[in-house]
Amino acid sequence: TTTPEELRSVIDSNLIGTIYLSQAVMPSMLERGEGTIINVSSLAGVTPGLLAGMAYSAAKAAVINFTSFLNAEFKNTGVRASVVIPGEVDTPILDGRPVNPSRDARDTMVTPEDAAEAITLIAGLPQRTCIPELVIRPTYMRDTSAEVGIL
Repeated sequence: TTTPEELRSVIDSNLIGTIYLSQAVMPSMLERGEGTIINVSSLAGVTPGLLAGMAYSAAKAAVINFTSFLNAEFKNTGVRASVVIPGEVDTPILDGRPVNPSRDARDTMVTPEDAAEAITLIAGLPQRTCIPELVIRPTYMRDTSAEVGIL
């Protein structure tokens, strides 16, 4: 069960911070007549699962929705918004899971460098082009059901 404090912390760090940052940069982008906002969500926001948890999945779904809102609200202003939606990424956060993925499992995951390349691709596109959503996931998908007690 997620406590109200845990819920607030996850929502603040994964959603509210994203919104505040977008609000902070939007005026200068609109003044210039161009700009790129790249948000990072998670596949947990598309396909919620027990491993990610309710709060994280909800926050990441909201980031996807917020990015779509930005494109609708600021269409034809020169400002574009994209959201990168990574699957399982081999980062130290995995060390905190109840069942730590094996080295072999981690070797098949998306790396932070892979995700950075996706972000660089989006940022490097001509201003006339927008990728609203980009999903990046491991080629080999793990079965994580045993990690949450589902067999």
